[in-house]
Amino acid sequence: MAGKCFDESDRSRDESADSLAEIDISEVRKCGEKADARQFELLKVLGQGSFGKVFLVRKIRGRDTGHIYAMK
Repeated sequence: MAGKCFDESDRSRDESADSLAEIDISEVRKCGEKADARQFELLKVLGQGSFGKVFLVRKIRGRDTGHIYAMK
């Protein structure tokens, strides 16, 4: 359905909230596990807007070391 907008009239009558699937949560962040800017290496600026800059960063400390994130 690429390029087509969804319209409520397109929904078939047999579709309802009952047909929604449940998923299991595989990972939950612990309360004490907080991100800190010192845990990241700045790679580049992705963009800038009226609410601040968004950076591409790499995690350098912690369990997910090496993962790439966007940080505001």
